Amino acid sequence: MARRVGLRTEIIVNLALLMGAAMVFVGLLLIKVSENELVAQRLAAARGTAEILASFAVAPLSSSAGGKASGNEEVQNLLAALPATSGIDAWWLVDSRLRPLTGTAGRRRADALPAPVFESDIRFAVEPRTELHYPPRWIPFQEPDVSYLDVSAPVRKGGQFLGALQLRFSLDDVRSRVDRTQRLFFVYVLLYGLVLILFGVYFLGRTVVRPVRRLLRATTEVSGGNLEESLPVEGPVEIAELAGSFNRMVEALRESRQQTQHHIRSLEQANSALRDTRRELLLSARMASVGHLAAGMAHEVGNPLGAMIGYLELLRQQLDSPADRDLVERTLVEAERIDYLVRDLLDFAAPAKSAGTPADPLETLEETRLLLSRQGKFEELELETELPPVLPRVGLSSKRLLQVLVNLLLNACDATPPGGILRLTAESRDATVVLGVADSGAGIPEKVLEDIFDPFFSTKPEGKGRGLGLAICHRLVAEAGGRIEVASKAGQGTVFTIILPIAEEDDAQ
Repeated sequence: MARRVGLRTEIIVNLALLMGAAMVFVGLLLIKVSENELVAQRLAAARGTAEILASFAVAPLSSSAGGKASGNEEVQNLLAALPATSGIDAWWLVDSRLRPLTGTAGRRRADALPAPVFESDIRFAVEPRTELHYPPRWIPFQEPDVSYLDVSAPVRKGGQFLGALQLRFSLDDVRSRVDRTQRLFFVYVLLYGLVLILFGVYFLGRTVVRPVRRLLRATTEVSGGNLEESLPVEGPVEIAELAGSFNRMVEALRESRQQTQHHIRSLEQANSALRDTRRELLLSARMASVGHLAAGMAHEVGNPLGAMIGYLELLRQQLDSPADRDLVERTLVEAERIDYLVRDLLDFAAPAKSAGTPADPLETLEETRLLLSRQGKFEELELETELPPVLPRVGLSSKRLLQVLVNLLLNACDATPPGGILRLTAESRDATVVLGVADSGAGIPEKVLEDIFDPFFSTKPEGKGRGLGLAICHRLVAEAGGRIEVASKAGQGTVFTIILPIAEEDDAQ
């Protein structure tokens, strides 16, 4: 389970605990060693003091052995003057039979302590004997115990044992010094811990925590899809190497994304090209099938139809009755409609070879406008033009371009209600000329947009169109190396765009 403690807090706490434990252990060990040294020094000094005082006690003990009491008073006066400067709390003097002669309980609670016991083997001792009462204590704030040192020194004269002198030295001052040192040590440990925490917060924040937080933020951004994130390569070696590795990883991800996007775009373009090719192949196959059928039918129907129209013309000239002549004229109109259909089929099956030169788009547009204006096609419509002053010639003859523009403009007129707007545009783009025919009609439903260039497909009412006009336009433009595009939205009109390559002679110029 993830902890709710920050990295900086955890590092500082662990470091402070480790450093504090190490400092306390080492400090207490040093204090204990110093304490032992102080006690050892006091022990050596006490022995020296006992030996010196024992030498002064020879004469008084010799006098006591001879029955002179004045010697005891001299020893008392001498030893009574020592405790204030020598640290002696109490002293006792015994004779050769270890019977107490004189002594004092001293100060600093020494009177509450048990009196020393002289061992019988003190008669045979050469050096002073010591007995240390110094209980160990590790906690400096508990109630201190009474600490003291008893030193028993034999008194001899000429090798004869005269008695013994025992001194009791207080060690409370050593204990007090050690306690003060321990308290001061703990204060220093506390202050050092605070300083360590403050510097730890600053240095860890600068060298570890902030870089890790930057890395966390950057990782969050990268996981959200932002591959423009990068980290400064700075700080300690490990942090700098981590930032460099992160930047290299992001760069690799960025390159991988770019390659993936490039592959996706390539696949989309390939799919689009395949769809267009498939559509073109299907359309070409349909046109080829219809073209073969149309060519056969036009040939078989055209000859008898031409003969029938000729006979009807002769018959009309020979009839005198208006009613009969009107009937023949009506029959001729219908026969001519059939003839137009046959000619459209022939044009679709095998368009005539263009013997003309490459067309000037502006001249052909103007010729188309004048032709339809004379027929009154624009009387109830508003025609707008957006044409440049000059355009290069295109790789399509004027006759064929005129046929394409007439078909498109007639369809636009049929689709636009009275008062609507037709717009003709032209521009040169790269190595092509782009012509546009737009209307403000009802638009073409999206579901039939892909079928409008199919032969015999029409959205007009029955009898208003044969569905060959757009198929012929598509074929004429495609044979010239161009294409026709259509864009339409319901209620916003339709735009047909003709894209034709510039003629070679104009392109060379």
